[in-house]
Amino acid sequence: KVVDVHTAKEFADQLNIHKSESDIGTNVTRSEVVTHHAFKTIVSNPHIDTITINIPEMADEDGFAAAITQIFAKYGVSMDGIFTEGTGISFSIPMPQDESDREVYRTKLRDLLAEFKEIEVKGERYTVSETPRWDKGRFASISVIGKELHDQVGILANISGVFSAFGINIASVVHGTMQTRINYLIDQQDRPRAVQLLH
Repeated sequence: KVVDVHTAKEFADQLNIHKSESDIGTNVTRSEVVTHHAFKTIVSNPHIDTITINIPEMADEDGFAAAITQIFAKYGVSMDGIFTEGTGISFSIPMPQDESDREVYRTKLRDLLAEFKEIEVKGERYTVSETPRWDKGRFASISVIGKELHDQVGILANISGVFSAFGINIASVVHGTMQTRINYLIDQQDRPRAVQLLH
């Protein structure tokens, strides 16, 4: 609906906004926004680095993920995904949008990776025989977000099926038990098409 208004008060009246003089900003509603769509929001980050570490002993001993994430924390590097595969563990790392800021952040990652010659877990030291794999800028992340996801039986399969039908490979996917967010890791070159398909 297009509304022809000339003042802020007319606009507020059309939206039925009510606020006291002491309020700062505009509060349209305090109730949760409900939508008939499968989710509310699409969030994407075109700059994701991944680090993959292979340690054979991971298959038989717990505590490796905690030990490795402590090293990330030491260097102030945040992760938005942790993916384990038997003897390997991968981390997706959201990078800054600005290229010069990305290079500064990657300096931290270089220092961090230098510590991955040995990992201490529960007092035992384990040698990392393979050099960790670092994919710089290869991936993008796309998240669909909304409480509506909780009631959408099969939504994960539906989205994944659409991506597959259009040749978009999914490197990893995270769908937590709260069921309010699905995060996909895909090739960076496929991000614009994936966002378009989600819309």
